[in-house]
Amino acid sequence: MNREIFLHVGLKGLRQSGMLLLLAVVVALIGNQVRPQGLALVDEEWSLEAHIKAPDGSGMTVTLDEAKEFFFSGSAVFIDARSEDLYRFGHILGARGVPWEQVESTIDEATGDLAPDTLLITYCDGEGCGLSWELALELINRGFMNVRVLVNGWSLWKEADLPVEAGPPVPGS
Repeated sequence: MNREIFLHVGLKGLRQSGMLLLLAVVVALIGNQVRPQGLALVDEEWSLEAHIKAPDGSGMTVTLDEAKEFFFSGSAVFIDARSEDLYRFGHILGARGVPWEQVESTIDEATGDLAPDTLLITYCDGEGCGLSWELALELINRGFMNVRVLVNGWSLWKEADLPVEAGPPVPGS
């Protein structure tokens, strides 16, 4: 019986401590928000682009103008990280499809003929789409040393009326 009372009192105290901690955090957050010079909760410069670097130390993003230059000079291979259905609906002309959800079963076939120093540009659709970043990191982990990301690539490419095509992925195309 004494043990049950002790356990009940202990749990009650733990619950009260948790509630006090939660209340303190909420009050602190509200106080920070109303302060004229409140502290930033997240670094204003935080983004994947700012914190992920290519193996050579350079930034991993390319601009649309840079991507166009690489495309028209034939000096890069574009890799679409979107789903197979979206790839079939339309993709950058000549891009290889490596849907992130099927990366393990498609990446070797799509990149098997490429040298480790080949310039690879991954893309997906939407500024918040992280699939191109995930794919870029996977390519680097597999030994590709010249990987870049075209952020919001598909939308930017279409809006600029650059060459596109539709159809199923062609391995190693």
